[in-house]
Amino acid sequence: MNSYGLMLDSGKGVEANLKEAARYYKMSADKGNTDAINNYGLMLENGSGVEVNLKEAARYFKMSADNGNVSAMNNYGVMLDHGKGVEVNNKEAARYFKMSADNGNIDAMNNYGIMLENGKGVAVNKKEAVRYYKMSADTGNALGIGKLGYMTYIGEGIKQDRKEGVRLIKLSADNGCPEAIEAYASFLETWCDVPKNIQEANRYRRMLKK
Repeated sequence: MNSYGLMLDSGKGVEANLKEAARYYKMSADKGNTDAINNYGLMLENGSGVEVNLKEAARYFKMSADNGNVSAMNNYGVMLDHGKGVEVNNKEAARYFKMSADNGNIDAMNNYGIMLENGKGVAVNKKEAVRYYKMSADTGNALGIGKLGYMTYIGEGIKQDRKEGVRLIKLSADNGCPEAIEAYASFLETWCDVPKNIQEANRYRRMLKK
């Protein structure tokens, strides 16, 4: 049921039908499939095939997460972090992000790194933040590469290396990370650690508009 829901959701092999996808996800979810529980939560969060219901989305994410679904752990962490469908609880958000990250979820690696970097729900720990950003970066994730580049550039949680920091930020920008695109364009505009090149800076800024 979940597999057929995925096909309806993506239009692979069948005509896309979000309403039917949601119905199949829910049927599978009601039988305990943790992937389907998470998928139905996503439909509820985004209003895909069903009306938006953030409270129900959070409930489904938590149900899936508490039954070991790694993606749902991150999704429920996001709901807790932003107060979507539940009260804001940064401590619980950090806990779910960490569980998800430690089980290989790349988005959660970035999210937990951000919590550690900024002291949200956990004590500030720049060195640990860098470790999680590096875990993400090592998979090729653009945000993780950019975050690692920023920490390397300013020397927080890692030995400062401005040249390497700029290289990583550029790599992140070239892979589409908006934060890194903005940062690298600023470098190019101000002659900061790279040769000044307004034309190239403008090219990067145009990437943000696509």
